[in-house]
Amino acid sequence: MRKSLLGIVLAATLLPVSLVHAGVKEDLNNGKTVKEIIAATDEKDLEAVLEDFIKNAPDKAYDAIAAAMSSFPSKIDFIQSFAINRGLDKTTIQNLASNAKQNSGLFSGLEGRDGPNTNLSFNTGGNTGGGVRVSPN
Repeated sequence: MRKSLLGIVLAATLLPVSLVHAGVKEDLNNGKTVKEIIAATDEKDLEAVLEDFIKNAPDKAYDAIAAAMSSFPSKIDFIQSFAINRGLDKTTIQNLASNAKQNSGLFSGLEGRDGPNTNLSFNTGGNTGGGVRVSPN
């Protein structure tokens, strides 16, 4: 009885991990982009998805890190530490973090992870002055 109960508990704890690992490769094989996969990720699942990229799609790991930093600007420092601790190149990750922090100002989040895409119109000057108009598509 103990062995079967232990086996069930062990299988139950491994099941979510194996499903997550299958997800990234499957999504990539089905034509989803790294950015789409990250954009569909809940913040609570971010670490597992990034781990999945690093282990199962290492050629896309840096793209995933960059997309995560863009999609979760409040988590840039965490993502940076996570990626470096997983063995990704420290200089590259620091550069990605620096770029993400510089780009997380005025226009960050305009692509709406759950909302509509956003259309930006730039008025470059002329007689009316310059400006930016933001409107949903």
